[in-house]
Amino acid sequence: MCTQFNLTDLMNRNISHSWKRFGSLAVILLSLLCLPVHPIHGQDGESVGRLVRINLPIVDSDDTNAKRTIDRIVDSLPQGESRPTLVLEFRAERGQSSAGSEFERCLSLANYLSRLTTVRTVAFVPETLVGHAVLPVLACEEIVIAENAKFGDAGHDDSNLGATVRRAYVEIAESRRTVPPAIALGMLDSKLRVFKADTNSGTLFVLESELDSIKVDRIVRSVETQFEAETPGLLRGAEMRDLGFASYLADDRNALAAALNIPVTNLEFDPSMGGEWRAIRLELRNVVNDSSVNRIISTIDQQITAIDANFICLEIDSEGGSLSESSRLANYIADLDRSKIRTVAFVSGRALADTALVAFACDHLVVTNDAKIGGSGTATITEEQISDSKQVLERIADQKSDYWSLTAAMIDPHLQVYTYQQSGRNRKLHLCEDELHQRFGDAAEQEDRVDRWIRGDELTSGDSPLQLDGRQAGQLGYARFVVEDFSELRQLYQLDDIPELTGPNWAFQVVEVIARPEVAALLLVIGILSLYIELSSPGIGIGGFVGTVCFALYFWSNFMNGTAEWLEIVLFLLGIVFVCMEVFVLPGFGIFGLGGGAMILASLILATQTFIMPTNEYQTEQLLRSMMTVFGAIVAVMVLGVTLRKHLPNVPVLGRMMLAPPVGEDLEELTRRESIVDYEYLLGQIGTAKTRLSPAGKAIFGDDLVDVISQGEMIGQNDSIVVIEVLGNRVVVESAG
Repeated sequence: MCTQFNLTDLMNRNISHSWKRFGSLAVILLSLLCLPVHPIHGQDGESVGRLVRINLPIVDSDDTNAKRTIDRIVDSLPQGESRPTLVLEFRAERGQSSAGSEFERCLSLANYLSRLTTVRTVAFVPETLVGHAVLPVLACEEIVIAENAKFGDAGHDDSNLGATVRRAYVEIAESRRTVPPAIALGMLDSKLRVFKADTNSGTLFVLESELDSIKVDRIVRSVETQFEAETPGLLRGAEMRDLGFASYLADDRNALAAALNIPVTNLEFDPSMGGEWRAIRLELRNVVNDSSVNRIISTIDQQITAIDANFICLEIDSEGGSLSESSRLANYIADLDRSKIRTVAFVSGRALADTALVAFACDHLVVTNDAKIGGSGTATITEEQISDSKQVLERIADQKSDYWSLTAAMIDPHLQVYTYQQSGRNRKLHLCEDELHQRFGDAAEQEDRVDRWIRGDELTSGDSPLQLDGRQAGQLGYARFVVEDFSELRQLYQLDDIPELTGPNWAFQVVEVIARPEVAALLLVIGILSLYIELSSPGIGIGGFVGTVCFALYFWSNFMNGTAEWLEIVLFLLGIVFVCMEVFVLPGFGIFGLGGGAMILASLILATQTFIMPTNEYQTEQLLRSMMTVFGAIVAVMVLGVTLRKHLPNVPVLGRMMLAPPVGEDLEELTRRESIVDYEYLLGQIGTAKTRLSPAGKAIFGDDLVDVISQGEMIGQNDSIVVIEVLGNRVVVESAG
């Protein structure tokens, strides 16, 4: 390979390279002295920049698709005296690496980029990049790379490095001069040895076979080995910058924007490609569970297929409920192709506890001033779940080029987050110590560093999860926009039509309405009152039917809403059974009555919450609300019960629903009889069962309505009965048939 390149040519190239750099510097200085500088500005005085993601590895038609995308973006950019900036982010798809890129596809894209002059091309390499994907990076005017990312080993996938391949790397390197040809060849062929020579005419990079020739007309002060033979030619990001091959170091898109002096909002994908948004709206409300998450995921999948949706607005008003389900939904949203779909979380109410993960996973977070994000929610989160959630957040943050500390603090009450200010660039970030060192290394806070990070105020309290309102989220830069309502959001994103809510169907809407506290309380009042009326009237009538329907709706709505499970339903049914046993089978009011009543109350309270005992402030408040709903319903029933017992029997038609209480002489006689508990006069009398005796019930003897019990046999309503035994207030009967 070394003999294929003329030594004189190489010397001339190095000299030419040095003079070109000198000439460029002279031109820049003259421009600064003689001409006004026109920065690239947008409509609001912001620099114009666009970002295109090049998915790695580059195979099949990836080069054609990338060129088509770049053409559309370049055509949409304003053309003026200064060139807009086009950033090409080279990043491997999830679970893959840059290795495996096809040489032909990479060369095609590199040739296209090397001829692109209407925009300033910047290659952004946020992670290690090897293989032939190196070639299109070399074709850009500038390189920005992460400090610890490795770049090179271009021949990683190719064991047959022919003259065509070598010539392509030299030509692309010479076209842009971002990386010297010798370095490009050293990255391509691990067998080559490349030297760095410090001469009187500057620093030169040469191959081993050409080292002696540069000493002919230059003074060589020192020579260092840049790439050893039989070793892959790789450079770390920090080395790239020190050698002058990289313009800046940046680990994520925020740092990239700061380095290029371009607003980070300009450096994001535009799935509409300047066209129209095909938008859908969904809601994540109340409790998060597998049902609500499945519904959202299936709806998004359907809409992407049906209308090729490229804009998803997820309206969040939830107290959380399941960290695992929120993590599943967050992972799903983060895995959507950001080059094709933009996701926006709109929080006008609450995104408490684990739902903060879902909001964070979206491309943009838009809030109202009164919104609440993070803090305690209805979910009980364990230390193990907190650890798992941090891994999810780190993965999502890496995909978004964002920081995860604030979101993690919204779940972990013990995580400490501080405001850090970078001394060199006056840049502020809100990080925990783990993320600070993860992003910027252990030397991030060393005093001898010019760009060290200086710790400021703590944003967390240390004893409860972090919660931000909308205004705070906007000030900290956690939220992209703070708006008044959805109409303002629609204007920000230039949505021509207000997207209708997609799903849930009518059944879910009914569930949400019934599960509201005020509706649930009304159902309890009607249900308990109906059962009271049923017990106060002969036979099984409308009261029993209405009461059964109300309690069925109460538990069904909470079951579908994710707060009730089979435990609450079983407790309620067992409670009813025990109370009935106490009333009809076991006279008196003992353990079955007290226990059954407690089980019914517990089931009604637990049905409105996802926990049994509160473990945080929000759960304590939720428990109080649940208890107030149930006990408020009981008080209302007591008041209404007294009123109905007094007035309902006198109402036409409705009076049949409840037996009239005795009055006048009948009341005095009943009081006398009950005071001495004397039912002996009924012995041997024949009466009529007013209710079904199973085995207890009510019977009428003349004008007297008496509680009776059979000897185990079932006696139907209106059947004739005879009293066979009287023991105090216990009246035993049998069928008279």
